[in-house]
Amino acid sequence: MVSSSKKKRGKQRKAKQQITTSTSAVGPDQDQVVVVTPKGTYIHPNHHKLMTQYFRRGDDKATEILTSLTSEDVPTNGISWPNISLDQSGIVSSAIYFLKQCEDETFDKALADARDSVSAPRPRGGHISFVGGDLKSPSLWITILRKAIDSSGITSAIFRIRPMVICMCNDTDRLFYKSDIHWRESITSFVQLVSDMISNSTDKRVGKWLLVNERLLASIVQWNFWDAEHRPDIVDVLSVEK
Repeated sequence: MVSSSKKKRGKQRKAKQQITTSTSAVGPDQDQVVVVTPKGTYIHPNHHKLMTQYFRRGDDKATEILTSLTSEDVPTNGISWPNISLDQSGIVSSAIYFLKQCEDETFDKALADARDSVSAPRPRGGHISFVGGDLKSPSLWITILRKAIDSSGITSAIFRIRPMVICMCNDTDRLFYKSDIHWRESITSFVQLVSDMISNSTDKRVGKWLLVNERLLASIVQWNFWDAEHRPDIVDVLSVEK
């Protein structure tokens, strides 16, 4: 028969293991990069810089993680751990850098240019070669911008995504990174991004952004008619019924 004290110690060990369980998001040697706890998931502060570098290299797993993290701190053992700042880390700027290439480059070319070796800030030093370049869809870059909608830098950043606006508002050619597939993958995220910018921001520059982008204003009106009756071509492309 197991004593109550042993049971208690066993439960404590199990709880501790649950709190410190982590998945290596960006490399086999990067323990505790992403920490999963019963109260939430966060990127350990020691690895914020590393995660940013992986994102800049077009790494699929790192980008997926960044799109799913909460912006709120995660309490663990009495310590409130801050999640990575998409704005201050430079991730927002990097996403915009990628999206500005959507008119002139293919998605594969943008990823090929991003793929490189990454210096890993870990105790043993060194670097990991040939990181990234395996992102599945450019829609995740738009999702990153949407996730950062409340950050201090996102409003000024909207003036730098004109190439993306031009591509996504062209619902005739429907090309994003010279691909109709990527346009179809990304149009929902783009519509949600614009909607969030309009509804969540009190910055007057958002109104100016809309006025400067006349094509966007026209598209916003058209979105109300993206249904089987008025735009069956769009419904067919998106494979959804409004």
